[in-house]
Formats: sequence, C-alpha cells, structure tokens
Amino acid sequence: MAPIDRDKLLSCFTAHVAWAERPCVQRTWRTLRGEAPLGSSALPKPPASSTAAAGSSSFTGVGRIFGLHNFDAGGLLGDGNYSQVIQATVRPTQEQVALKIVDKAKMNRYHKADEVIVEKYVLTHADHPSIIRLYHTFQDASALYLCLELVPGGELWALCHRRGIHTSHAAYFVSQLCEALQHLHERRIVHRDVKPENVLLTAEGRLKLIDFGSAKLMDAVETDSPLRASLCLADPFKDFVGTAEYMAPEAIDNKGTDWRSDLWSLGSFTCMLLAGEPPFRGGSDYLTFRRVQARLFHMPEGMPPDAADLVDNLLASSPDQRLGGGASLDEPAAARHGALLDHPFFGRHVGGSGGAGAQPRGSLHQRPLPIPRLAELCLEPVCTRLTQGGWARAAIGGPPASRWPDAVCRALVFELARKRALTDELRQLLRAGPPPPPIDDDALIEAARNEAGEEESRPLGTRPMSQALPAELAAMDDEEELRQAEAGEMFGESSSDESGGAEGTLV
Repeated sequence: MAPIDRDKLLSCFTAHVAWAERPCVQRTWRTLRGEAPLGSSALPKPPASSTAAAGSSSFTGVGRIFGLHNFDAGGLLGDGNYSQVIQATVRPTQEQVALKIVDKAKMNRYHKADEVIVEKYVLTHADHPSIIRLYHTFQDASALYLCLELVPGGELWALCHRRGIHTSHAAYFVSQLCEALQHLHERRIVHRDVKPENVLLTAEGRLKLIDFGSAKLMDAVETDSPLRASLCLADPFKDFVGTAEYMAPEAIDNKGTDWRSDLWSLGSFTCMLLAGEPPFRGGSDYLTFRRVQARLFHMPEGMPPDAADLVDNLLASSPDQRLGGGASLDEPAAARHGALLDHPFFGRHVGGSGGAGAQPRGSLHQRPLPIPRLAELCLEPVCTRLTQGGWARAAIGGPPASRWPDAVCRALVFELARKRALTDELRQLLRAGPPPPPIDDDALIEAARNEAGEEESRPLGTRPMSQALPAELAAMDDEEELRQAEAGEMFGESSSDESGGAEGTLV
C-alpha cells in the first residue's frame, strides 16, 4: 500500500468541526453550555471546504466551532523543539485544559509530521483512565492544536529524581503503568519512550501516561483503516527511538521492536522510581548504549529482593525472556501482562494474596495512593541520625546496631545508598560488605572498537547505532544544535503574520 499524503492527513486538525459533533475516544462530544441538543438542526454545519481559512466569521459562535478565540491562555506548562504546552481555560464552560501548540514551520523543518499524526491517532483510539485524554483538535495557518486533559500534579520525575520514592508508592505507580501499557499493547501500540518524564500525576496521586509522538503502530491488517495501515509501514532507522537510559537493546541496534521493548523500559522505570536514577547511565549516550548492550548495570545496595528480582527479570536481553514477554499478544493476558502483575513485588506492596494480577481487570487505577508503612517512614530519620554519628552516641536508643536484624540493616543500607551517604564506617556498622566494583567504560569502548573492526569504515547509517563511535555521535549532536540555533526564533514569531485575526492573539 502506498503511503498516504501527510499534508492531507494533517487536515484532520480541522477548525471547522462542531465540538458537539466531534467523535473522539469512542464517544460523542457532550453539548456545551448554551448549545442546542445533539442532532438539533440549530447546530451549524461545517463549511463544504475543509481547507477554508481558520476562524471564518460565519462559524465562530461560542460553544459551536472551536478555535483559539474560545480559549483564555494561561501559563506555560512545557515546551519542546517544535511545540509548546500551555494551560488554558475554555471560555464557554470555564474548564481548565492543556493546549498543545505545534508550530507547523518547525514541524516540517524537523520532519515531525508523522509524530504529530501518530500522537493524535493513539490518543483518539486509546481510552484508558491512566492515559491522558484528548478532547479536541484544530488548526490555523501557522499551528496545530491538541486540546488535552489538564493534569495538575506535574511529572513523576520531579518526585523520584536523585532520591527515589517509597517502595509502596513505586509499586503503586508501576502497577498502574503496567495496566496502561497492557491497554496499548492489546491495541498493537508500542509507546517506545516509557520514562518518569512522560508520566504525570493527578491531584489524587494517580498517573497519566503522555507523549505518544514516538509510538509505533504494529501489525497492519486488512481490517485496519487506511490511516493506520499507512502509519504501520516499515521505515528504515525508525526503530532507533527513545531515551538512551530506557532504550531496549533491540532498539539501540535498530532492529525490529515490538511491545516487549516497553517491558525493558518498564524495568528501567521501576529502578528509577526506587533508586532515583536509571540503572544504565554512562558519561554519554554512547557509553549508555554500550552498557545496555553488555547488560552492565548497578542497582543500589540493599534494594528490596523482590524489587531487584522484578527489575532483573524485566531487563533481560532477549525480548521473549523478559517477565511477561514469553507469550504473544494473541494469547490470554494472564500469560503476559498478568504474569508481570503476579510478581511478588506487587503482591507485597499493592495488596491481595495474588498480587496486583489478582485485582479485578482494569481496576488498579481506582486504588487510592497507599499510605507508606511505618517502617518506610522511620528509615529517613534513622538514616539522618546515622549520618550525624548518632549511632556512636547511642542517641537512637534501643539495642546496639550489632543486634539489628539483617532486614533492618538491609533497608538502611538501601536508604543510605540512594542518598549517596553510605560511608565505609556505616558500611561496617550495617554489615553491608564491600561496595560493588565500578563499570569499566574504557573496556567497553575498547571492546566496541574490536568488534567493529572494518565496520568503522562504513557510514553510520549502514550499521547499528551501538557500533557508532563517540566522535560520530558528537558530530550528530553538533549538527542538531546547529539546526536548533538556526531555528532559534521564539515560538510563533515567524508565523504570526500568517495566523491573523483572533486566532493569532494567543501566541
């Protein structure tokens, strides 16, 4: 099947579809305040031409045809190379939303039209409480707009970066994310960039998975729509997608990836929540790639055994050896995602004798954020006393450290290790043993040169990225920085003359 013209596909971001008539997420839009009931002849009909200028004066009635004139702009929530996300208020209903603004000029310059189309497709077809909801899309002469659910809690990364979170909270978030990934995988969608930066938290502490621009649609079949069939077409070098610390080995090698690549990312995600840093992190992306390929990583000393076992089983080099990856998507969920949720890590911290997998299907997102156990809450003040020398002055009270149970010592070692406060003196006190040897990155580079051999003389695009040399990757980074410097104008300035009217006042 020949690829579909992307310019024609982008017309799906039309400004001429009535809010109340717009089908999205398998439901029809509700009627806005002051609007005629659904199906009423009082509703305006979209213009015959789908390419008419945005903001036409004939179809700008409040609560009927949506454009920028229906929003009050708020603060900036985030930005990227070719898009911004702002908080906005829908004027007819005073609802708070997140408005993603994609600059068409930059999108075309960076060849990102496919990513925008894929993101809209996935959000339209993935209706799950743990996935951010798409409300509406439209466009004007200079930008594409995605009206999204506003998630006020910020990124999960801000909670776990460099300090980790309570083990019970980590199990809670990982189980919810696994349920969201199962929903995507069963619809033949691979996220390919699972990381804490792409997870937002609601006011109630539940997670929302975001950023589907790098998603992959698998297995085009005859029953698929022409749009999905086109987006499923294989594209060389398109599997090298993601963030270095969370990419699976097959993605780094630019081989065919499937839903099991998300399981690898889930393992790195789990370690990041618990330890405050991902298991694979070198001094550069190149060294990180080499560590992933060699499966050389460190978990913090003292990590709970069930958590360490979960991470170790998810970070299997072979996709079919990963926990939950031994069955195909055509087999029952109990053999794949169910097997993952039945792991003892979830059984201990999420609740239920059979673990999270024993909970009713699709119900994990309904569980409230758990209250940390008393033992978890006591770790931080005890570690503070330990680092201040309180153990030597018996200021903590109770029996001497030499009589503390091994489980207590292990928990304290883990807390001190992720705080980067585990000294040799405390190591001896808590019977932690010697520290693990550091990973020899020089040996990895030398091994890479020996493996590459004559391959070094071939262009980078003709061999796996894992065989790229540091100088080649640095040159690629320099080229990208140069492109960004050339396009360094403020968002919207270069196209403000094209947008015109009320539609151009927001940016």
